Amino acid sequence: MRQFFKISASAFLCVLMGCNSTKQVTSKENESSIKETTKELVDKGYVKAEFVDNSQSKAKTCATMIKLVNNKQSEMLDPINMDDKYSELKNSKIWIKYTSLRMKNRCDEARPVNIVDIKKREE
Repeated sequence: MRQFFKISASAFLCVLMGCNSTKQVTSKENESSIKETTKELVDKGYVKAEFVDNSQSKAKTCATMIKLVNNKQSEMLDPINMDDKYSELKNSKIWIKYTSLRMKNRCDEARPVNIVDIKKREE
């Protein structure tokens, strides 16, 4: 009976001590899942980007452009198939998957692309 009491008390203490560490493990798991999501998106062909809204500009430019975010240099894209479903993502950070097009540029600053998919980036 004494041994049963010792085992029960030990198990109870382990549960109590484990409750405090759960919050720390959960936050580390969330961080790793975010990194895994980023890695998965990159593996699927998505790149980091930002919308650039030039609709108020008086200069002759594309109304909506997408700026690729990478370490080397920033590159501007002219999405020719912008749908209204992407309007809520304007002026936000995004993940974009696109294909380049072989056509004449509509504006000097950006090259034309076809958008395959856009996802909002949480960073």
